[in-house]
Amino acid sequence: VRNGIVANNCLKFGSVVKINGHEYVVEDRMARRFSCQYFDIFMWSIDEALEFGRQNLEVKIVYAAD
Repeated sequence: VRNGIVANNCLKFGSVVKINGHEYVVEDRMARRFSCQYFDIFMWSIDEALEFGRQNLEVKIVYAAD
């Protein structure tokens, strides 16, 4: 685990997305109940995650891995 990691169920591992001006690499999957539109950004603490909360943000695909 490290900063800059995001989970998504549809993009291939190694794909890069930009969220809120920060680039993240897809390196994990979410629970099956979540569709392709959901992303889970890695955070070090529960407090940090709760403070960030659930947000509707624009996600741009910078690089789609093969």
